[in-house]
Amino acid sequence: MKSLIRAMAIALAALAPIATSSTKAQDAPPTTLEEAGGMEALIAKAKAEGGVLLYGAPSADKITLWVKAFQDKYGIPVQYYRAPTNPLYQRFVQEAQVGRVQADLISVSDLNVLKDAVSKKLVTGYTPSRADDFVPETVIPGMAYPLYITVEAIGWNTRVVPEDLQKKFQEDPYEALLDPRLQGKIALVTVTAGGPQIAANANRAINLKDKYGWPYLEKLADQKPAVLPSTTAMLDAVIAGDYWASPDANPSVFGPKAVDGAPIAFATPEVASATQFNLSIANNAPHPYAARLFMEWATSKEAQEALAVITESDVGLKTWTDNRKSKEMPWYRPARTLWYGAADLPEVQGAELKAFYAKWQGLFGR
Repeated sequence: MKSLIRAMAIALAALAPIATSSTKAQDAPPTTLEEAGGMEALIAKAKAEGGVLLYGAPSADKITLWVKAFQDKYGIPVQYYRAPTNPLYQRFVQEAQVGRVQADLISVSDLNVLKDAVSKKLVTGYTPSRADDFVPETVIPGMAYPLYITVEAIGWNTRVVPEDLQKKFQEDPYEALLDPRLQGKIALVTVTAGGPQIAANANRAINLKDKYGWPYLEKLADQKPAVLPSTTAMLDAVIAGDYWASPDANPSVFGPKAVDGAPIAFATPEVASATQFNLSIANNAPHPYAARLFMEWATSKEAQEALAVITESDVGLKTWTDNRKSKEMPWYRPARTLWYGAADLPEVQGAELKAFYAKWQGLFGR
């Protein structure tokens, strides 16, 4: 126990530069805007707290740009601490265990992680006023609401991939990955990286098993792909032409760079997995009212549509205006069907997930 406390002291010291001034948590924080006394009362209490700290797995450049609108609107500074889902959640748990909660909100893409946080009461209930505006499959009612949707896609470098192969990618991206010319030129993101990777591989191996299944992944392994630790590493490698293609090129990763002129494109399979970066409020958040105001803003149509443009991704609203630039690209095509089923698929839940990881790693080497 002493070693744990000592380790946590070091971790908390490292966090100090990004933490906002702390306000003592309320005994019974509101669970709805009405309980908070309405929007004006919530804004006043949030401003009195002085700031809000968000832990998240989404890339820092996108979130920093997005939250500027919140800061400009309310005059409340937002600090963002970014890390991959698993180490981020470990930190979040450890801080709660020693009674030193730092984060006000947390955003992760792995539903198993989120379920664990709910079961351990590490996140608290709050239902934003626009909760009913979201597609039911994208929310955990009262606990988590989506920032943006990550849709499975296959991407390629438009400078080095031959034109006939680019056409194959647009027509049938799964089969295009098996083209002999791509042997040794495909970059995968390890399946343990997060929710999007779990969902995409579960879609191919289990949901679409009648057409693809594990035999398809075995064929993909025969292409001798590289396995990289993150989407950032994969994106950089494909843009540079070190690798020609990747089956982990979701629009939130490839879209913004493609719009900015990078030599990359992506295509979604007809049935594409869909996951989301969920947003939840930390239990015993240092700034409980600022956290709830941020949740109200983040789930508004205005904020969601802005995030869609910044990330070039879908959002979880039932109706919204799509102003993304990537959809104007000549190679763009939306998925015919979005599959949210990984969230409830037994093979990628709990102990079964470890077996899924092991089988995937047995094929691809890590």
